[in-house]
Amino acid sequence: SLTLWTDGYGWRSLFWLCAGLTVPIAILHAVTPYYSVASPASQDEEHASGPTQNSRAAVGGNLPFHKKLAYVLRYHYKAFIYACCLTSCLATMGHGTMDLYPTFLVSQRKLNILEETWVTCILQIGGILGGVVGGFLSHKVSAKWVAAGAGLLIAPWLPLWTLPTRWGLLALGAFFLQFFYGAAIGNLGNLLQQLCPHPGIRAAFTGVAYNIGNAVSSIAPTIETSLGERFPTADGSPDYAKTQMILVGIVSIHDSYAFIFWTVTR
Repeated sequence: SLTLWTDGYGWRSLFWLCAGLTVPIAILHAVTPYYSVASPASQDEEHASGPTQNSRAAVGGNLPFHKKLAYVLRYHYKAFIYACCLTSCLATMGHGTMDLYPTFLVSQRKLNILEETWVTCILQIGGILGGVVGGFLSHKVSAKWVAAGAGLLIAPWLPLWTLPTRWGLLALGAFFLQFFYGAAIGNLGNLLQQLCPHPGIRAAFTGVAYNIGNAVSSIAPTIETSLGERFPTADGSPDYAKTQMILVGIVSIHDSYAFIFWTVTR
């Protein structure tokens, strides 16, 4: 019966299944006691500061979310803007390398569905392994420099990621490109926590900055599609290879410079 239901509704059934899985999570969240490490840290800071405490530091973990966000925008807007830009670049790199890529493999490289599936699975494995390795190295070196180096190492794999016509070579380029991308964005949560200026505003600062970055990056596949159709190949098909390489190359360089700027100015 599950097979018949899946065949009848196609890919939509996957989204309905995932939406249904959020129900038990919501129930667990509702019955689980709330605890935040930010509240004790904020209270300790407030008590240590004494009666002469600066009003800009008097933000605790128990304040309403909108007050925390107002505090961020009023006193730490520069760091917040930087965090939004950093997240936008990293997320754009991800959307720019994955969203349109399966379409590119089928329409421009003429791979069949099985070959396209293998390439997609291999690149996802590369991203997972990159996140593990990047997270490990960030404890040994520095999360900023690991992310900056990984961002730069994406660029050499761009030709192998799009130019070959055989699925094996495309899979090899996609694996290493996603490996270094995973190493870069795998440290994003850690980096945003480092940027956060106060323990009592972690959710307002990092959460909103991350979601703004995701919202900005969602336009990446639209840009690649539009440019690919505007500048087609000799046979008239959209040149997705060129547009993906240009967008991802620009963003990877901007990411690395953003990390270097952060290191130099702080």
